[in-house]
Parts: sequence; structure tokens; C-alpha cells
Amino acid sequence: MRRARGERVKRALLGLVFANIVVFGYLRMVAEPPPMVAPAASVPRLDLVGERLSPVVPAPLRCVSVGPLRDTDAVRAVGEYLKGLGLTPRERSQESAAPPQYAVIATRKSAAIAARIVQQLRAAGVADVELVPSAADQAEAQVLLGVYEDRARAERRIQDLKNYALSPTIVQRPRRLTRWWLDLETDRAAPPIDVAALLKAVPAAAGASPGPCVLQLPPADLEAAPPAAAPPGPKPAKRTPAAAA
Repeated sequence: MRRARGERVKRALLGLVFANIVVFGYLRMVAEPPPMVAPAASVPRLDLVGERLSPVVPAPLRCVSVGPLRDTDAVRAVGEYLKGLGLTPRERSQESAAPPQYAVIATRKSAAIAARIVQQLRAAGVADVELVPSAADQAEAQVLLGVYEDRARAERRIQDLKNYALSPTIVQRPRRLTRWWLDLETDRAAPPIDVAALLKAVPAAAGASPGPCVLQLPPADLEAAPPAAAPPGPKPAKRTPAAAA
């Protein structure tokens, strides 16, 4: 009898174990997973390696100015040369006061008298003689006998013409000087512009060189240009009534 009772207890325990296994398996299949907790707003999100891109920083540029150039033909030629190097030049000009010039002028009462003097001087071999057109409201006419960069040369010209009874005077003429530059932007790591190659390709650019961009004409550039060769002196000639008029 005890044996039968032990068998019943054993079967009851096995039944309870089996029931627990069934209930556990059922809960695993039908139960929903617990909701995920969102991270707090105050906690910054961690970036993965390679996820964050570095900002693209443009290469630093520098402003280079090629000049000074003395005329528009040189500006055009140098501009074409720089464009051939893949650069984009921008033209800039600067006007400044320049040393005056000195004109030797003889004044006559009419254009006919002045024209006759010009013909006689040229026939006598006197160079650098020009008739200055008169203004509409002026009767007098002028004969231009040369323009010089310094007064001493103008005075020597008057001495050379003393045998012609012209009585010329020296008139000081103010001047404005214009110079041009070509400004361009280049990479700071780019090689500098080859000055020797530039001057070989454009001989009219003599005196120009690349440098930092400037805003005004350098004082050294205001010096007078080299004086032109002096015109030949007048040949001795006899005084004529027209020249003495």
C-alpha cells in the first residue's frame, strides 16, 4: 500500500513539472518584448568612425599685380600671356601728376605767316617744327619748335634758333601720367610668375614685374621718362623777310 502511495506522489510531482514547462513555453511565445527606452535628450549621440565628414576648406589665395605697364598695347599683350597660363587678369589703371614738359613756341599774327615760317625752317633743314592750329576765336598762330623734358634743353633750343629772328618763348606744360596693372588671384602654393619668360614673350612689358596688389602709383614711377635725343641744330641761313615778320 505504501508503494502505491509513493507512485501516486511521484506522478503528481512529474505532472507539476510538466505543467510548469508548458506554461513557461507559452509565455515565451505570446508575450510581447518590453519597450525600448529612448536615450535622454541631454545625452549626445555618438558618431561612428567615418560617419562625420570633415568640412572642405578652400585653398588660400593671394592677389598678385603685374605692372606697371606704360600703354594699352602692353596691357593687351601681357593679358593674353597671363590667360595662356590659365589665369584671369583684371585691368586697373592709375593716373598721377608727372613732371611738366617745356615747349618752345614762336607766335605770329596770322596762320599764313606761321605756315610760311614752318616751310622756310624745314627747307633750311631745321627739324622738329610744327604749325599749331589756331582756335576759332583767335587770329594769332603758333609755331611749335620742340617739346623737352627739362628747361635747360628748351633754352639751348632757343640759342640754336637765334639766327632766325624767331623770338620764341618757353611755355611750361603740365602733364598727367597713366600706368596700368593687371591684378589676378593665384593659389598661395602656386609657383611665382616667371618674369624672364614674361619679358621674352612680351618685350613691351619692360619694367613690369609681379608683386603684391597696390592701390596707388609708386612715387619712383613719377620720375620723368628718359629725354629723347636732341633734334639736330639749325643750319646757318640768311635772314629772310618772312622769318623776320
